[in-house]
Amino acid sequence: MRSLAGGATPSGEQLLELLAALRGVLAGELRRRGLWSLPPERLGVCGHRRWTEPAAGPLAGALGELTADCYLYVFVRRLSRLAAQLPVKDNVDGLIFLNVRHFVHELQRRHDPLGYRIFRVVRTAVCDLCAGGTLRVGAGPPAIANDTLLVFVPGLPPPAEATRVARAVRGWVDGLLPQLVTATGRQMPPLRTALAMRLAELPGAGIAAFRFRHLIAPLKDETRRRWAALAADPGGSAAAFRRPPPATVEERLASRQGYRRLRSGVTAGIESLAAPPATVRDLRRLWRYLGEHAEGRAAGGSRLPSQRALSIALGIPRGRLPRLFHTLRGLVREVARTA
Repeated sequence: MRSLAGGATPSGEQLLELLAALRGVLAGELRRRGLWSLPPERLGVCGHRRWTEPAAGPLAGALGELTADCYLYVFVRRLSRLAAQLPVKDNVDGLIFLNVRHFVHELQRRHDPLGYRIFRVVRTAVCDLCAGGTLRVGAGPPAIANDTLLVFVPGLPPPAEATRVARAVRGWVDGLLPQLVTATGRQMPPLRTALAMRLAELPGAGIAAFRFRHLIAPLKDETRRRWAALAADPGGSAAAFRRPPPATVEERLASRQGYRRLRSGVTAGIESLAAPPATVRDLRRLWRYLGEHAEGRAAGGSRLPSQRALSIALGIPRGRLPRLFHTLRGLVREVARTA
């Protein structure tokens, strides 16, 4: 680095040595984050099945592509910052390692938003339990990272096997989705409480200690599976995210047919109501919007807008909305009962 700061160009041999070292640092960072066993596409490196593909040089294979991008991130775009530290430091190794971590962190956030989101939410719940004394850090990074050992009981019991932790936590997904992915603002405290309650039940399943990576990995895997199933079935509703997808084509077809029957049944019920024309008109608008929202065709994302926003968007007086929702719930129950 001092030669670079002085304007000298590194030799080819020096550059290859640097790239090989950077490749090794990246491999270690991927292992530390639990990414080493995942497909490279999770970090935006496409066309490769695994990080461990044979490579003829430091820039070959999936890890080689990542190394090349990381070299640009650390030694090209941030070279001036590294050089600025050389007059006051013996070396800038620590800053380089930090930049590598930032590089992988940014890729993970950009290309694996589900995994990144779940890591943050679950880590916050774990920190809440640690602050309350239910959990404590037994070994590993105190800031709660993948390698952190978390302990419920006094002493330092061995961590439970990964498969045992996975069996215990996969069932949580039914009760946590879609909030685990979609919750924001005021919805976050209840989600954190729900997570903390499930974590506190682990000792009852014989898990007195566990690695954080063994907790987070099955939650990520199951959430990705459910999310992919929902994306593959755009005719379904957000409620489908809370349960496994139908196992057969026949079940999936029956689900869609049931949804269509519900839609047409409630629509017919609105038209046959003995209600003022203005009420029927508003019910049509609201029911049509709810259908578009359930099918992912409405603006505003996965969260249903507030009644104030609905009032403005649909041209319905806000004070009328509670009664309209009450009427629609009654029609839905009637159609479901007679189906």
